[in-house]
Order: sequence, then structure tokens, then C-alpha cells
Amino acid sequence: MKTYNRDNPLIYIKFSILPILFAAYPVIFHYGNNLGVAAISSAAQILFWFLLLSILVYALVLFIGKFQPAQAANASIIFLWFILFYGLVFESLKKWDIVAIEHYSLIPFVIFVLLHGSRIIYRMNTASSMQLWKISMFVVCSLIIMNLVPVTVANIRLQISETQKGSFIPENPATFSSASYPDIYYIVFDEMAGFEVIRRYWEHDSVNEFVEYLTANGFFVAENSHANAPSTMNEMARRLNYEIFPYTPDSRGEQYLLEQQAIINNKSMQYLKMLGYTTIVYSELNSDFLFAAMPPINADIVYKQPENYKATDSKMVLDDFIVLVLRNTLAIPWLEQVDIANPSLEQHKQMIFFTIESVPALDIPSPKFIYVHLAVPHTPFLFDQYGRLLEPRDYYNWDKYLGQHIYSLRLAKTLLDGILNSADPANPPVIIFQSDHGARNLEGTNYLQNYPDEYKTWIVNAFLLPGCGDAPLTQDMNPINTFPIVFNCYFDARIPLK
Repeated sequence: MKTYNRDNPLIYIKFSILPILFAAYPVIFHYGNNLGVAAISSAAQILFWFLLLSILVYALVLFIGKFQPAQAANASIIFLWFILFYGLVFESLKKWDIVAIEHYSLIPFVIFVLLHGSRIIYRMNTASSMQLWKISMFVVCSLIIMNLVPVTVANIRLQISETQKGSFIPENPATFSSASYPDIYYIVFDEMAGFEVIRRYWEHDSVNEFVEYLTANGFFVAENSHANAPSTMNEMARRLNYEIFPYTPDSRGEQYLLEQQAIINNKSMQYLKMLGYTTIVYSELNSDFLFAAMPPINADIVYKQPENYKATDSKMVLDDFIVLVLRNTLAIPWLEQVDIANPSLEQHKQMIFFTIESVPALDIPSPKFIYVHLAVPHTPFLFDQYGRLLEPRDYYNWDKYLGQHIYSLRLAKTLLDGILNSADPANPPVIIFQSDHGARNLEGTNYLQNYPDEYKTWIVNAFLLPGCGDAPLTQDMNPINTFPIVFNCYFDARIPLK
């Protein structure tokens, strides 16, 4: 019969490896699924607390079970499963809607089942307990390796891609004096549904006034333009590099890293720098709000948070990744009750208004290229149609999307008015106003019902191109041709359209 010496302290350390690895798995899983999005510092923070939790649970079960290390390790898995995956079970049962589920009834039931399960484990003899421990170790280690391998491979391929990267300069760079070049404003509002989608799905004509405003100011509005993929990273990599990047929804981690690098050192901005442009970025792409792990875009000036940013004074501060992990745990009833201050959310609100006010007032000599990427009307839904702040319970309620869309158009009009009013009449600016993709209906409550897939890629796409009356603009134009059209017209770059 297999046994062990319980007087040897190393035995207890050996068997503690199982609950420690089990507690690490959900963090590794979520980090792998959010590769290129989640900051490694956030993952390290929640991992530390989960590992500490696993040690405390193991020590407590070990003490109650009279110091039987194999049985304690196996029983610890049961209790850790309850703590770390309760939220996932609760959300699944709520979604299935077979019976009414509430925390006050589910938690006692699960505890009752787990206590009986742990009693069964403790009644196993030492040999059987050791065998169960080995099987559990194999399963947990396999799961961790399965999630770590893609992360490692992605980083290796990223390094290879960087070393093989070719020139980003068009074959026919312009040779004209930069003094005559127009300022270029590239404005992207994240997840803004196309105008026709608002008319059809929401049966609301709020967009008509904005479309009339655009056309009255000389914009061409491509009403039937679609993104190539319902992905911010993929779309911005395509447009800023006028290059096709493959899109595979089931393997986004590695693609995120490659697309991020393409955005950071994109062709469009490198070309404009070569022509003497000053490049300025107001971007929430690489902010804590959207893609915390993304490095800053390679520009002369980068704002990823407002000047004089004031963080929240709240004592309860958690970022998006930590909240994501905690929502799968026993912490979910607590998360539903408390008002958690998210520093990235406060930064997001301040960044919106800072950008709208700051961009038209930029005191930088021409020519300049300004790339604005704001996460509106992207979730969370912070505003109603009048700009009033919503309650936290509505942040992911898709019933609130239309209101934030309407308010986002008001913000866009304010921004565009500011740019047009401050422009040099003798050298009017180029302005491109787009969304990266449509409303994707990906997360939250009160999901949009009967929402066609084609609406997820139906975008806003409007161009103001002074002096480019023969530009190949069409109602269904592919946004990958955004910068080739501009560069061909103003700099004779002769970039082939796709």
C-alpha cells in the first residue's frame, strides 16, 4: 500500500502544488484569451491573490482533516472550484433559465454538495488519494500548458514578424513642398453602427440630421460601407497599413499581437512623417480602457489619457481584467452590490471631453496628421442621448446603445465644428470620420434580438477631401482604401486600391 511520511514537511509542500496550480489556471486561461488586451500587471495582481487563497484553503482543510496531505489537496480542489468558478456556474444557470436561480438559494445548495463531496474524498485510503492527486495534477498541468503554449508561440512569431518586416514607404513618394500639404484628421468612433442600421434596426431617424450636416459641409458619406471584420485591431491594422490581415475569430490572441505591432508602426504615419508631417495621436486603443497591454503608437505626440488626468478618489478600484476574472468567482454577488471604481472608466470619460476640446485647439504648425480613436458608442454605455450619466447597472445594457449613439453624434459634430471653424480657409483640412465596426452586440444584458450579422460590420464612413473631386469614392467603398485614396490624390502616391 502506498503511503508517505507525514513527519516530513516536504510532503505537505509537494501535495500543495495541486491546489496552487488549480488556482492559477483561471488567471492563465483569461490572460491567454485576452492576449494583447490585458496588462500582465493585472494578471500578476489577481494571480498573487488566487495563489494566496489556494494556500489558505489547503492549510485550513489540512488542519480540519488532521494533516492528511493527499486527501487535503484533493478536498481543497473541491472548495477552490466552488470559490473560483461559482460565478461561471451561476451565470450559466441564469442563461439556461430552467429554474429561477438566486444567490441565496444556490450558494447553500452548492456548499451542501461540496461538503458531502469532501467527506467522500477524506474517506478514501492513502493509496487511492495519491492516485487521484496524480490524475488531478496531470489534468491541471495539461490545461495550463494548453493555455501557455499559444502565448509563447504568439510572442515568438511576433519577434519573427518584426525581423522580416519590409519597408512601409509607397513606391512613388511625393516630392512636392510640404508647405502646401493639408492637415489630415482621421477620426474613428469605436463600435458606431452605420446610419442605415440605426434607421432599419432601431427605426430611428436621429442620424438624418447628422448626415445632412456632413453633406452640407462637403463630406462624401458612404452609406453602404462595411468593415472587413468586426474587430477593432484587425480593422485598424488594415486601414492604417492598406494591407489585408487575416481574421480568425477563434484565435485572436496571436493575431492581436501582430495587428498591434502593425498599428504601432503603421505605413500611413511613417509615410506622412517622411513628407514632413507632425503626427499626433489621441487614442484609446492603447489606453487602460480598451487594450491595456498595447504599447503607444509611434507618433510625435501621443495622448492616451487627458492632460492633468485626475484618477478616482474611491477606495474600491479594480480594472477590467480583474473584474472579468472575479465575475466567474464567488465574488459575483459582492460585485453586483458594490459600486466599483474603475480608474480606466474615469480616464475614459475624461479622455472623451479632453479630445473633443483639445483637437481643434492644437497649436502645432501645418502640416499635421491627427489620429483620434475614441471608444464611443462602445460599451460601457455611460451616457443617455442628452449626455447625462447612466447608472452603473446600465453600462452593459444594450437597450442603452441607441441613446449613447445619438449622444456620440453630438460629440462628433462638436469635434468637426471645432476643426472646421479653426481651419485655414486657404488650405482646408482633410477629414475622415469613420467607425471601426458596427454594433457587435457582444457582451452585456438585454442583448439585441434578431440582430443580423451584416449589421456588425456596417460602419460610418465619411470623407472631406477638398480639391479631390475625382477621388474614387463609392457608397460601398472598402475602408481598407482610406489612406490610398488620400495619398494618391494629395501626394500622387499611386497606391493600388483593393
